[in-house]
Amino acid sequence: MRGGRGRLRGAGQGYDNVLGVAIGTGLGAGWIVDGKPVRLRDAASLKLGHMPVDPNGLACTCGLRGCLETRVSGPALALAYAERAGIDPSAVTGQMVQGAAESGDPAALAAIESMARWLAVGLASAVDLLRPNVVVIGGSVVGLGDLLFAPLRSAFAERVYPSLADTLILRARFGGGGRVDGRGPHGAAAQRQGPSH
Repeated sequence: MRGGRGRLRGAGQGYDNVLGVAIGTGLGAGWIVDGKPVRLRDAASLKLGHMPVDPNGLACTCGLRGCLETRVSGPALALAYAERAGIDPSAVTGQMVQGAAESGDPAALAAIESMARWLAVGLASAVDLLRPNVVVIGGSVVGLGDLLFAPLRSAFAERVYPSLADTLILRARFGGGGRVDGRGPHGAAAQRQGPSH
């Protein structure tokens, strides 16, 4: 997202307050104001993936429970699909879920919609606090396109503070976004220890 000398490129170009979100094997975020990353207490990244959203939720790789990343990531999507389809989670990849959804598989579509709703919860909270002009989402999961973005935008508008409902949610122009990668070092199947929603 960042060009030289504090200038943004890509989908964030032209905006002075940008929340960048990356969804792949995990969920990360960065905040850019006036073309510069905002440095936080101990890092330049926001711990959006470790925002608690469900106190009785899944165990996270960070040691906490109910983090947003347990619901919004490639591995989380693979697990959600496996549960709905009644198949072994270790055999599912994000690419399989994407292919199934593109073929109209109800379990895959429901898993993606659920992930979109959880992401909307996290983004609504972040937007309420940070007031970005735009949220730019990148990473492998954005390869889902409108299968993800349509329910995300709808759920976001229902959850964010009303005057912020027009905040733009855009797909990143650079990096990621090909096919969904549902496997990684933090495989969600290994995290399964709580009720599914």
